[in-house]
Amino acid sequence: MKEKIKVHVADDHMVLIEGIIAMVNTDDAIEVIGYSQTGTKVLEWFKDNKADVLILDVNMPEKDGIEVLKSLNAKDQKPKIIMLSSFDDIRFVKELTTFGADGFVAKISAGDHIIKAKKSVYNGQSYFNDEVKEGLFNLFVGQDVPKGQRPKEEAI
Repeated sequence: MKEKIKVHVADDHMVLIEGIIAMVNTDDAIEVIGYSQTGTKVLEWFKDNKADVLILDVNMPEKDGIEVLKSLNAKDQKPKIIMLSSFDDIRFVKELTTFGADGFVAKISAGDHIIKAKKSVYNGQSYFNDEVKEGLFNLFVGQDVPKGQRPKEEAI
């Protein structure tokens, strides 16, 4: 039997964590092995534990997802990281990739994309939900991209 993809979920809303766990439980190839509700707890968890994929919310108490992303990216054995957010600004998503994110899924479409995203990043591919992928492509080819919601500048 093939080894399961081990996932850690980080979000400050337990209902979202429970929803992701419920979705994951529909796929025998993926297993949630931990969750955290603050950025500090994520970093503490990864000191003693290892996951293949981290689903990381951008907005969290104590340390936000961007700080966690940067901290984990500096480690030798960083997990594949999928950022999860209600922010939809394409330039912000591009910045997240420069900080080490392997993928991005907008919370509004997480149900449709989260399992595919986990498998894709686990296999070494980047993953972005469809609207973000289109926006990144338009940005890449020099087309105008509308401004979306993004966190306050001091968070970045």
